[in-house]
Amino acid sequence: MKNITSFDSYRKLSESNYPPGAENDPRAPWNQSDPSTTRGTTSKKEDILFDVIGSDYSEFALLKHRKNGKTYLAYFDPTDDDFREHMEVEYEVIGRDEDGFAEYEYDWDNAEVDDESIASYFSDEVKYDPKKLGVGLEAFEDGLVAEIDEELARDFLTSVETWVERYKHKSPQFRYKGIVSSMEKMAEVLRGFIPEGDDGLNEGEGIHPAIRQILIDFLEDNPKSTYAEARNHISDKIKGWKLSEEDFEEAKSL
Repeated sequence: MKNITSFDSYRKLSESNYPPGAENDPRAPWNQSDPSTTRGTTSKKEDILFDVIGSDYSEFALLKHRKNGKTYLAYFDPTDDDFREHMEVEYEVIGRDEDGFAEYEYDWDNAEVDDESIASYFSDEVKYDPKKLGVGLEAFEDGLVAEIDEELARDFLTSVETWVERYKHKSPQFRYKGIVSSMEKMAEVLRGFIPEGDDGLNEGEGIHPAIRQILIDFLEDNPKSTYAEARNHISDKIKGWKLSEEDFEEAKSL
């Protein structure tokens, strides 16, 4: 005797858009549960001091202070343990230790920086050490959360516009597409700190502001140094930084 699917069952199966027999397949993507995620630190809403105006989501962020209304530029390292505490990361239980407690594996390779992690991290930094707030280019080069002034806006705008120009023509599928929009917002805000009609944006000085002075000082002391030597010096000063040959050649010409 043949099994005949009732009209009602057939209708439900048709409406589900699943292949016959696949609706309850535990291996199917639509039956997989969402991955578990966690943040080491979750800041309370009232403890967040900053809104993120824009970021490259790998090193820099432009921030708006919620209380004083000022705009700040800040550097971060997403591989630093303190910053990672604020990032959302997927994890899975891989077993139990000798005391019976769960052991976890975290997928840091695919963890991404987001606005929440940036705002939470810098809010904590400033909350526990108000001296980490500074003003201008020198403060930024010293690693502080630096209030934007005209000098810093001019210096950093050059880098932002260079970055946008480099990546904005990539395909729609390119992962930097959303970041380009964020960086364009940063550029828009930075231009507001420069007098209208003034286009003297450090022409010919496109060296990345985070390493500009460090690189110039090194070349003054070591005028015959090679690109490799300069790259190693910058990497020692700012962990993990990869000096570009363009910045090296431009610094040599100054």
